[in-house]
Parts: sequence; C-alpha cells; structure tokens
Amino acid sequence: MRGTITQPGVYEIDYLDKAVNSILHVALSLPTDSVQVTIAPTTDRKRTFYQLYQQHNIGSYLAYATVFSTSPKQTELNRYYYLNDSLWNKFFVDKDLLTAKLLQTYDSGNRALVEQWSDSARLFKERFPNYMAQSSVLFAQQYPHSNLTAYVLLQNSNHTQSRKAIRPYYRALPDSLKQSYYGKLLTKEFEQPEK
Repeated sequence: MRGTITQPGVYEIDYLDKAVNSILHVALSLPTDSVQVTIAPTTDRKRTFYQLYQQHNIGSYLAYATVFSTSPKQTELNRYYYLNDSLWNKFFVDKDLLTAKLLQTYDSGNRALVEQWSDSARLFKERFPNYMAQSSVLFAQQYPHSNLTAYVLLQNSNHTQSRKAIRPYYRALPDSLKQSYYGKLLTKEFEQPEK
C-alpha cells in the first residue's frame, strides 16, 4: 500500500482474518519507507506468552504478527506493546493467584481472613487501570524524550486512577513533546475534570 499521512504518528491498519473470523489490527509508526507485516498462521499463534490472551481474546497485535519497519520509532512502539502485554498478562495472573488464595482461606475457618480476601477479590478488577498505567510509566522512564512518549501516556490517561501515576511523566515532558499532536491531546485529557 502507498499513501500520505496528515502528520507523523501511530496509525493502525485493520484487516479481516478469515481464519478466526475477526478484525485484527497492526499499529505502525509512520512515516516510513517500508513496512513488512508477517501474520502467523492460526496454528502458530499459541505461543506460551499468549495462551492466556487467547483464552480471553485479548492482547496486542504482537500475539499474531511480526512487524519490520524502516521507521526507527517502530521498535519503540513494539516495546510499548510488549510492556502493555506483559502487564495485561500480569493482571490476569495476579487475579488467578488472588482467587486461589481466597479459595484456600475458605478451608481455614477464619471468618475475618475469608472476609478480607473476599473484599480483595471483589475489588481487584478496579486495579486494572493501574496495571495499564504502569506500562506507560515504564515506557516514559525508558524513553523520556521519544516522540512516542506522549502517545503512550495518552493511551492510558483516561481513568482517574491512571492519571495519578501518569501525571508526573506528563509534567516532565519537554515542551516540544507537549506541543506535538499527541502532547496537545494529552494536555486536553489532563485539563478535563476528573471522571
């Protein structure tokens, strides 16, 4: 494919994967001279890291695609998706561990302990935005001056919980990044009243 873009940034290409009858997407850092996307056959998508994702039908495009691009920012973008996937995976692993611990406490006969673990299990799903915000924070720590940092912070800034973790990294952005396309969107997000 060839085309023009309105500004440098992250663009998604969507396509229908007939093998699984769903729309898949690949995120690309543009502009670039050349991109090659290799989609893994359905039978090869069961790599250990993504088995949990496939059970929940989640995870980034890196679960089923390999992207090679001449854009130097594509490697950074892929790094963000790996961080995001790792923390998404960690959320479900931690949730399963918490559920196992809760089931274990039922046999203890300690009512106070059972109630404590029940409350933790019931409220655990509210922690999900914190896990996702952590992927943005880790990226911002590794790439504080990257053009993609504002984009990455923007991806997880739509929850009140996330904003608390992301705000220091938003404030630390250089003015040049705050004036970029994603920086302006991020500023607008932080100017909105808390949800």
